Amino acid sequence: MRIDLIDIDKFVKINELKEVTDPILFIKNTSPTPDGLVSTDIFGVSVKDRKETFAYISLNGFFLHPFIYKVLKRLDRKFEAIVNGSKKFVIQEGVLIEDDEKGETGLSFLYKNWNNIKFEKNSSTIRGERIDVITFYKRDHIFTDKWIVIPAFYRDVNMRMASKGIVSHHVINDLYSKLIRYAQTLKTNNLFDFTLTGTQGKMQDLLVEIYDNFKERLHKKHGMIRKSLLGKSIDYGSRLVISAPEFKAERPDEMVVDYYHSGVPLAQCCTLFYPFVSNWVKSFFTREFESSGNKYPYKTKEGKVKFIKLKNYENFTDIEFIKKQIDNFITNFPSRFDVIKLESEEELERPIYMAFHGRQYDPSNPSTESPISSRPLTWCDILFQAVSDIVEDKHIYVTRYPLLDYFGTYPNRIRVLSTTKTTPMYVGGKIFTHYPVIDLKVKKEDIASLFTDTFVPSNLYLAGLGGDFDGDQVTVKGVFSQEANIEAEKIMRSKSNILNIYGDNMRKTTNEGIQTLYSLTKF
Repeated sequence: MRIDLIDIDKFVKINELKEVTDPILFIKNTSPTPDGLVSTDIFGVSVKDRKETFAYISLNGFFLHPFIYKVLKRLDRKFEAIVNGSKKFVIQEGVLIEDDEKGETGLSFLYKNWNNIKFEKNSSTIRGERIDVITFYKRDHIFTDKWIVIPAFYRDVNMRMASKGIVSHHVINDLYSKLIRYAQTLKTNNLFDFTLTGTQGKMQDLLVEIYDNFKERLHKKHGMIRKSLLGKSIDYGSRLVISAPEFKAERPDEMVVDYYHSGVPLAQCCTLFYPFVSNWVKSFFTREFESSGNKYPYKTKEGKVKFIKLKNYENFTDIEFIKKQIDNFITNFPSRFDVIKLESEEELERPIYMAFHGRQYDPSNPSTESPISSRPLTWCDILFQAVSDIVEDKHIYVTRYPLLDYFGTYPNRIRVLSTTKTTPMYVGGKIFTHYPVIDLKVKKEDIASLFTDTFVPSNLYLAGLGGDFDGDQVTVKGVFSQEANIEAEKIMRSKSNILNIYGDNMRKTTNEGIQTLYSLTKF
C-alpha cells in the first residue's frame, strides 16, 4: 500500500471547503460560533453532513508538511535551527552554511530558497530513502499555507452536562484553536522579524503535534486500523498466534507441517469450516441411529450384549443441539473429553454411552493388526474425524497484517492439530496417522494443557510474512467452493508463490539452519 502527501490546495478547491476563522467554539448561549470549529454553518446539522464535511484553516504563511519536517530533522539538524530561528545560514553550492552576519533564517527563508538546496546521498540506505521522499515532491507540495480540519462528528462536543457548566470536547479542538490564534497573529503583520520567526516556528511544531496526534490513533497494534478493521472478526475465520513446528519425525514425509501443509488447531478448524462440520455431525448421528433401528448395543454385568431402545435420540440430529456442542468444544476446554451419553427407554444398571472402537496402527508394519480398543466416544473423537474428513480437499488463506505485498498472504492445505500427544489409529475403515490421545482419567482442569491451540506454519513462510515466533498473529480463512480450492492449489504450487518480482526466493530458512547445526554439534 502506498501513501502520498495530500495536495492540500487541490483538496480544498475540489471539495469547496469553507474556512474556519474563529478559535472560540461557542458563544454565550452555548450556540456554535458561525465560523468556528463546530459551526453548523460550516459542518452542517445532520449526522451525515457532520461526518463528511471537511474545512480548512488559513495559516497566513508557508509551512512544511509535518511528515517532511520530521524527515528533514532526521537528515540534518540545521533545518530545525532554521525553522525555530535559532541560527542563520547562507546557501553555497546547494549546501547550508552557518553565517550569523550575512545569513538568514526562518520558514520564509527556507521556502524562498528551497529549490537551491541540494541533498547529497551517502552509503546509508535510510538516508537515501529519506532524500528520495523529499525530492519526489515539488516545493508547493511540500509547503502549504492551509491546514485541513477533519469533520466535526469525530471531534464533536458533549453537551450532556452543559447545565452544570461541564462541556467536554476532543483534544484536537484545542490544537486547532491554538493554530487559528497563531495564524491570526501572523495576519496582523506587525511583528518584528525575530518574533515572526519564533511564531512561525511554534506553528510548525504545532502542526507536527496535530500530525502526531492522528498518527498515534492510527498506527501500531493499538491504533484504529488494527482495532477497527484488521482486528475485526469475520465469519468462518480466526485470529491465531503462530508457533514453531515440532520435528518429531524420522523422515520429511512424516512431518505434520511442511511447505504444502499448515497445522490448524481442531477447535479453529471447527470455526473455519463450521457449516461442513455441522452437516457431517448430523449425518454421523443419523447413520448411527437409523442403521440400528434407533437401538444401541448394551453390555450387561453378566457380559451379555443386548440392544436397548433409545429415547430422545433425535436430539443428536438437531442443528441447534449440534451448534451448542461445537461451540462448547471451541470455547470450553474442560468439556473437550465429554463422552456421548445416551438415554434409554428402560431402567439400566449403569449409564449407556456411545462407544469408540479403533485399532492401533503401525505404519512400519501395516499388515499387523492390533487388538480393538474400546472406550466411550467423546466429542473430541467426533469432531476430529469430522474435520479430518472435511479438510482433505480444502485450503486456507493465511494473512499477516500489515499486508505490504502479496507474500503477506498465502494458500495452504491443512493438517489438523489436536492433542499434543497423538498416535496412529485405524478408525471406521480409515487410517489417521496423528489421532488424538484421549485419556478420560485426566482431570477437567488439566485438559486445556493437552491441546495445541496455536497456528503452526512451515518456517519457509516466515520471511514472506515478515513474522517470527514471538507472539505474531495471523488471520486464517477457510476456502469453501471447489473452484476456489482448485485455484488455491494452483497458486500454492506456482512459481509466483516462491519467487518475487526480482526473481529472489522468498520461501527460505534463515535462523533455522544455524540453530539446527548448533543443536547437532553443541555436545
